[in-house]
Amino acid sequence: MQRLRADAYEVREVDLQEGVDVTAPDATARAYAGLDGLDLLVPAAGIAERHTAEETDDAEWERVLAVNLTHVFRFCRDALPLLRARRGCIVTIGSGWGMVAGPRAVSYAASKAAVVNLTRALAIDHGPEGIRVNCVCPGDTDTPMLRHEAEQLGEPFDTSSSRPLRRIGRPEEVAAAVAWLASDEAANVTGTTLVVDGGALAGSP
Repeated sequence: MQRLRADAYEVREVDLQEGVDVTAPDATARAYAGLDGLDLLVPAAGIAERHTAEETDDAEWERVLAVNLTHVFRFCRDALPLLRARRGCIVTIGSGWGMVAGPRAVSYAASKAAVVNLTRALAIDHGPEGIRVNCVCPGDTDTPMLRHEAEQLGEPFDTSSSRPLRRIGRPEEVAAAVAWLASDEAANVTGTTLVVDGGALAGSP
């Protein structure tokens, strides 16, 4: 079986830290400029705000959905002709809290739940064209966003955990799941959600 090799593809990254606003109307045009095909799309920009519904104003709700959901939709929609040309695939980034939710994260949980079902809808519509679409749902992963959440809640960032594997995840473990879903080994996998959370959801209702 052939595996996806990072050195075999041109990797183009749209990074918010470089000042690229993925919610801008011209974001996809800028990202896809000059491309005649696409093997893999991973629309991975995301933000989290830790508030209840009463603590969430309209501006925050719209901002979180714009980054976490609308940008995923637009980047997927506008990439379809490029993906179709090479029978490429999409891997979206959901979240464990998009499947079971969690406290004080109403906008984040709603947006990630929508990403999970958007993935399924895209897989159904575009599977006949040879385009596979899957979702990776990480649990707590050692990222700047998780550290920001800890600061927002006034809690210490703690790398220990009560989940079955007794630790939080590493970014490279999420990347490995994405790479597998994009590889030939997953050629018959589409419309599914791969949870990478150290077993955190195993005991959820």
